[in-house]
Formats: sequence, C-alpha cells, structure tokens
Amino acid sequence: MRDASKERERFTVTLGERLREARLGRGLTATDLSEVLRCARRAIVYYESGEQMPSLDALARIARAVDIPLSVLVTVLDDVPPPEPHRRATRAEQLENARRRAAAVAS
Repeated sequence: MRDASKERERFTVTLGERLREARLGRGLTATDLSEVLRCARRAIVYYESGEQMPSLDALARIARAVDIPLSVLVTVLDDVPPPEPHRRATRAEQLENARRRAAAVAS
C-alpha cells in the first residue's frame, strides 16, 4: 500500500516546480502573475515552494494565465516534457495576454 503523505509530497513538489517553470517560461515574475490573478504574491510563492496546495480553481486560472494545459501542470510523471515554448512576446504583450486569459477564466 502506498504512503499517501509521500505521494502528496511528490505531487506537491512536482506541481510547484511545474508552476514555477511555466511562469518563468512566460517571462512573468511571481508579482506579475499575482497581479494578473488578483491574489497575494505569497500565494504564488507558497504554491511553487509546495508549502500550500492550490485549489483546482486556482490551478485552472494559473494554467490559463501562463497558457499551459492544466493536465501538464498536474501530471505526476517525471518523463512528461514541458510544453513547446511560444514566440517570446514582449513584457507588455505577456502581461496583457495573461490578463486576458485570467479575465476569461473569471467570467
């Protein structure tokens, strides 16, 4: 029988790493993402460090804001490659795109 706490710890670490990779891959700081999602910066930091587990709603909003499929963020398998990078948008384009995606999720 699996130890549930070890599974959760593995998932949390993997999820946090994927969240951080996705955010950085889009050129966003934790502050940028928190502004787009209208949440505290420390929430992003806690999610990425594994100190807190985001809700499914928060995960969906993050996935939309960084333009990554939710399934990629929550996959536990280590051999799943990160998504292909898009053309590097300017910082202004990145922020505007993230705001649009977050607004679409909120509505």
